[in-house]
Amino acid sequence: MRPKLKNHGFTLIEIIIVIIISAVLAAMLIPYMMTTTNSAKPITMLSDSYKNQSVMENIIADYMEDTTLTLSDLKDKIDAGDYGSYSVIYNDFVEFDDNNKQAPTTDDEILKITIKNENGGRITKLFYEQ
Repeated sequence: MRPKLKNHGFTLIEIIIVIIISAVLAAMLIPYMMTTTNSAKPITMLSDSYKNQSVMENIIADYMEDTTLTLSDLKDKIDAGDYGSYSVIYNDFVEFDDNNKQAPTTDDEILKITIKNENGGRITKLFYEQ
């Protein structure tokens, strides 16, 4: 009597099933893995907003603390870039009509400042004569 040999290998159908399961799992994971590369974008945008806010807070603090600083002087300091890393989009005196429409003016009562950072984030503030 001969002993029966045990088959220790995998059958073809078992290998095909493992390949199919692996392909399905890979198809589900690839889109997930692609979205993780964009996960830093909200943090970067928040950081950029924080930088803009910090620059504007420095401008506000400088204007509020220095009582001798006029709006014209503040306008010149902002144009000179004294408050950090930013680009000036709008830095001029404005007035508002009865319909709240904005118009440029030579009157030194309201100074409108709009700045942006290198990624395009913007912030605007109106300053009134103290």
